[in-house]
Amino acid sequence: MASDPYSLPPSDPINPYAAPRSEVGPERLSYDPTLAARPEFGDIFARSWEIYKAQLGMCVGAFVILIAINMGIGFGSQIIQTAVLQALGQGAAFLAALLGLQIASMLLQMWLNAGLLLFMVNVARGREPAIGQVFGGGPFLLRYCVAAILVGGGVFSIVAILAVPVAATYGLAGTDSPALPIVAVLCGILALAALIWYSIKMSLYAYLIVDRDAGMIDSIRLSFELTKGNELLIFLVGLVSIPIGMVGFLACIVGIVFTIPFTMLLFAMTYVAIIGGTGLGKPDIDFLPELEPI
Repeated sequence: MASDPYSLPPSDPINPYAAPRSEVGPERLSYDPTLAARPEFGDIFARSWEIYKAQLGMCVGAFVILIAINMGIGFGSQIIQTAVLQALGQGAAFLAALLGLQIASMLLQMWLNAGLLLFMVNVARGREPAIGQVFGGGPFLLRYCVAAILVGGGVFSIVAILAVPVAATYGLAGTDSPALPIVAVLCGILALAALIWYSIKMSLYAYLIVDRDAGMIDSIRLSFELTKGNELLIFLVGLVSIPIGMVGFLACIVGIVFTIPFTMLLFAMTYVAIIGGTGLGKPDIDFLPELEPI
């Protein structure tokens, strides 16, 4: 199996003169699901901790840069908003300018988030990190934003579907009915369970975009497939990240500068371990463009 995940083998390994594979877009990625690794949580945590200790300065530095730029974006947005309000006054023009400003801020933050994910994946792979990678999310921005909207639409759908029984019970029986709190609690539990499951299944899509150049639909589909059999692992990683984050928050809030980069590396290591290539599971999975139909 190729050591370089981006290399393409010849179309016919026996015939060196065979025609090369056709060039296709990122929406045609495929993989053999039987190759998905089944790493262990303890191995992932230990590997993450060892790499984090070795790259502490780089990981914390990248996160601090992200925080500083986000704070600058927020501060700059407030200044621009005040200036626009003074120039245009409250009205349709101000609301339009405010909407454009919010969209621009969101895009800048998504760009930085994509770059930070790319940075953390490279750190998880044991590559020499570079702070400049934090600003490398540009090529993935559109797909990252659209995929995030699609995934967010799934969250909205789950909540909306499970809100229907509550609304129906309220409409039919009213607030005085003893059935209303029962239905509300049951639907709330189901919604929580569904959202946790959905979050686990969608947890890899952003990494697949920045690491494998996957398309917005492919990233969602592959995340769903790659997480099969690894749901408990991803749940444990998410569960452990909660008290780690709380420790950082309780340490005069300053501690989050150290705890959040570690949890981000832990999630990135989980992704890399699932697709292989870390020594924690099977060898690296080949994501190969499918052949064009004859």
